[in-house]
Amino acid sequence: MPTETEIKLLVPPGRAAAIDAALMRLPGARRTLLDAHYVDTRDRRLARHGIALRLRRDDGAWEQTLK
Repeated sequence: MPTETEIKLLVPPGRAAAIDAALMRLPGARRTLLDAHYVDTRDRRLARHGIALRLRRDDGAWEQTLK
């Protein structure tokens, strides 16, 4: 099973376009449209336990992730 590493960065809104342009200049850079849905119970039981259930569609294929 592949390992996924996720890094979250906060970007000031005024810098987003410059960062996007720099990333698109990298060799092999491409944009991908993702469709993500997060699911929880009505009483937010998953969130209370620090769990997130995500359904994401990438290039037409659905992926389910439990974090």
